[in-house]
Amino acid sequence: MALPMRGTESRSVGSGGGDPGAGAPRFGRGSASSLSLALRVGILTVVYFAAATLGLSLASMHKSVSLVWPPTGIALAALLLFGFRLWPGIALGAFFINASTGVGLAVAAGIAAGNTLEALFGAYLLRRFTRFRESLDRPQDILEFVVLAAALSTTVAATVGVTSLCLGGAAAWPVYGALWWQWWLGDAMGALVVAPVLLTWATHPGITWNSRRLGEAGALLVLLTSVTSIVFGGSFGMVTSVPPLAFAVFPLAIWAALRFGQREVATLILLVSAIATWNTARHIGPFTGKTLTESFLLLQIFMSVVAATALVLGAAIGGRRRVEAALQQSERRYRELFENATDMVYTADLDGRLRSLNRRGEEITGYTREEALEMNFIQLAAPAYADRARQTIARQAVEPAPIVSELEIVAKGGQRIPLEVSTRLITENGRPVGVQGIARDVTERRQAEAALAQANRQLTGWVKELEEQRRQTTVLSEMGDLLQSCLTVEEAYAVVRTFTPKLFPFQSGALGVLGPASTLVNVVVVWGDAPPGVPLFPPDQCWALRRGRLYHVEAPGSMLVCGHVDSSRSGGYVCVPMMALGEPLGVLHLGGRRSHPDQPARAPEPLPESQQRLAVAVTERIALALANLRLRETLRGQSLLDPLTGLFNRRFMEETLDLEFARGARGERPIGVIMLDIDHFKLLNDSCGHDAGDAVLRELAGVLKSRVREGDIACRYGGEEFVLILPEAPLELALRRAEELREEVKRLRMLHRGRSIGPLTVSAGVAMFPEHGKTGAVLLQEADAALYRAKAEGRDRVVVAK
Repeated sequence: MALPMRGTESRSVGSGGGDPGAGAPRFGRGSASSLSLALRVGILTVVYFAAATLGLSLASMHKSVSLVWPPTGIALAALLLFGFRLWPGIALGAFFINASTGVGLAVAAGIAAGNTLEALFGAYLLRRFTRFRESLDRPQDILEFVVLAAALSTTVAATVGVTSLCLGGAAAWPVYGALWWQWWLGDAMGALVVAPVLLTWATHPGITWNSRRLGEAGALLVLLTSVTSIVFGGSFGMVTSVPPLAFAVFPLAIWAALRFGQREVATLILLVSAIATWNTARHIGPFTGKTLTESFLLLQIFMSVVAATALVLGAAIGGRRRVEAALQQSERRYRELFENATDMVYTADLDGRLRSLNRRGEEITGYTREEALEMNFIQLAAPAYADRARQTIARQAVEPAPIVSELEIVAKGGQRIPLEVSTRLITENGRPVGVQGIARDVTERRQAEAALAQANRQLTGWVKELEEQRRQTTVLSEMGDLLQSCLTVEEAYAVVRTFTPKLFPFQSGALGVLGPASTLVNVVVVWGDAPPGVPLFPPDQCWALRRGRLYHVEAPGSMLVCGHVDSSRSGGYVCVPMMALGEPLGVLHLGGRRSHPDQPARAPEPLPESQQRLAVAVTERIALALANLRLRETLRGQSLLDPLTGLFNRRFMEETLDLEFARGARGERPIGVIMLDIDHFKLLNDSCGHDAGDAVLRELAGVLKSRVREGDIACRYGGEEFVLILPEAPLELALRRAEELREEVKRLRMLHRGRSIGPLTVSAGVAMFPEHGKTGAVLLQEADAALYRAKAEGRDRVVVAK
């Protein structure tokens, strides 16, 4: 049998998982363990020996067998309180006391072993198989103690002890039964009377009585002394030989159980047992028999009944007292919770009449508790919520599950207060009798929800605005890339026409560009359903072009309206000037914001600042692109045109001739080349001056421009030589064209600074692809050779290459 060696260990085993703190002794390292084990064993040995000496002094049938044996209760209490490690103290005390009776050492050792096993067995049974509490404050603790410790475990000592006496020759076998019975009864009474006193005082050592309780305890003690003296001692000349008179102690035991605790009940039983035992030993009292053994036997039977009854009654009353205290504490806590709750707590019957209301309810409703208890909860509800309050009570009457709803009440001051109400059903004997509700003021929560919804809407708007800005940035970047890739202004206008509806999907607009003379603005791009009314207007009709910065009109009547804007339009508009290097290029016009196609039509709204900033960004990119294109055209003209005559220069002629030769080779189409040279041009320069020569060159260039076909290319080859390229022209056409030019020049009459210049003549050489050459260089050489032959043959003539 595995035995715990410490008190705390024994409780963990014997309590069977119960609450170790309820009624458990408080002996730990700070108290009982502060003494050494040897010292505690020694103290237990001495106490056991002293109590055993007292018990054996009342032995009657055998010197080692007594009907009064306090050591059993002492040993059992010691093991339950301090642990099984104190068993040597029991064994030593039992051995010494029995050895002193002269029964022999072997018999004394056997009896000591029985007494030790008795205590160990009793403590083990209580620890292992029950949830025993040393405080004995439950009826089940008393019953477990009586059955297992007082009745069952004591059979061990009686059996081992009497057997040891008989085996050792200290007692005769024929009296085995009588001795066993006396031994068992003495040990049982010792356990039943002594152990409860030690256990209860150990678990409840403190005394917190007031003067009234001390007076009542003193009165009980005096009355106990008087009654026991009369009943068991024959004091005051009272006849004490009547056994029923002994039951006079029962009212005292009941008094102790009702007014005090289990500790006092156990003490009273010990006092009564001690007084009765003392007087019975003197052959006085109601249990005096023919022999001392008979007297003690009757007394112990009576005391066992008194002890068991009083202890069970004390435990039952103590349990009821604890339940009442717990209920009172629970009621106090509930009342504190009810009154100090941060929410309104109320109860109402099934008709809605209020039956209770806490302090918070008074604060919320504005009514005092007395005023509220005269009202119906449905009366408190706002008119729009009265039906909901009535329906909630009716529904709760048939549904046991709690119901949560929201409603508004009208406080005494007239203000409406929103509440979140949680109700549950109140029942008595299974029948619904009312509802209990907890109502929380949700005014702040609703305000927070409204603020959160507003913030969410604002955040959603910001997100949409950011997404729109990202989209606009992407579209604007794409438009800018395409504008920078355009080669002509027409391509740029096409890009603007494609992207402005994407950037301004809800606005009508137009792009106006200043002409070469900067005297008129020509509207080149229009989008939307409300284009401006004037497609061509002078720049001074636009306030944005006048001022050189954005001009915004929120409504036609609020500011001056530009002259190019239709005055009948009801919405505002924005004009953004296109500027490049401080010079105006045109204007971007945007109408007010139109309604979405899926929404009802309404007047155009003023353009928001974000759209105005976007319009400025779009205008800047368009202006930059148009300025670049104009600059590119200017540079291109300077690189491809002859500055004196305005004809294409030699470089352009060579590039074009190569291109035309490639086309002619693919399509097997002829190409004619005419090379012209002004006759006697050096003489003209020398006689009339270089100014006159330049004028002649310009005049000849004008003749060439007027006489060429669409697709023909006239170039100044160098000096006074010119080249005319005639794609897809046969030889006959090339000759006729050359003759026409020669005749036209011959008819020219020029005046330069008052002097007549002329007549002028030209010589021309004609070469054809592919007859005279397969490449441009060869063809030019052949034309040049033909030109020189024309000069050699007398000038003023056209010669075909050989």
